[in-house]
Amino acid sequence: MVDDPSSATATTDFLIVPSLSEYGPARIAKSRRGEVHEGVRENDFAILHEPGLLLAQGWGALSAAAKKTGQLAPRDEEAYRAEWTTVYSGSPPLVIAATQRGRLLGYVVSYGVSGHAAIEEVVIAPWARQHAVGAALYWIHLRMWASTPGIGYASLGRRFPERESLDYFKTSMGAEVTSLPVVGAMRAPARAFLRVRRPHAHSRLVGAPVVASLPAAVQ
Repeated sequence: MVDDPSSATATTDFLIVPSLSEYGPARIAKSRRGEVHEGVRENDFAILHEPGLLLAQGWGALSAAAKKTGQLAPRDEEAYRAEWTTVYSGSPPLVIAATQRGRLLGYVVSYGVSGHAAIEEVVIAPWARQHAVGAALYWIHLRMWASTPGIGYASLGRRFPERESLDYFKTSMGAEVTSLPVVGAMRAPARAFLRVRRPHAHSRLVGAPVVASLPAAVQ
């Protein structure tokens, strides 16, 4: 996405949650609200200000999720741990994790980017799927950014017609399909996370989230 439409070389459909400061239960599909409520009630959530939980359990959750979904296998555990150590040595992204009795169920990673929030990675372990973790993590993440000054909307990623169920899930959480201008060129990475995790992807300019703790409304 670009700030100046005149510099764009194409448009791409994104899943966007607009007017983020007004985001609340009414923006979620009625069919999804019970799932969100269940997930928030039954699981524990925390902002990860240090990488300890990811270093201890993150790779196991990620590799199991990749195997379950048939996606490209992740890098090995040593590389995963080294990458998160690098990320947290600088200005880390906003990482919110879901746990149950100390076991990692999943996590979401996002950045503040030029006045909007951008979700970069979502990991849901196979053993968490019966706990409504995905919906709860998205809800808490969006509520966090909604309470952050200067963040106008949230990007939940590009729309992929071949992944209809995922797009449906995101729209049920309040996202709308929106065509936005993009530049078809590679930019220099702005943060260690993008440099080490997405070396061949289009990078974004990123910033550190201005948040310190989970707001009472989502605990």
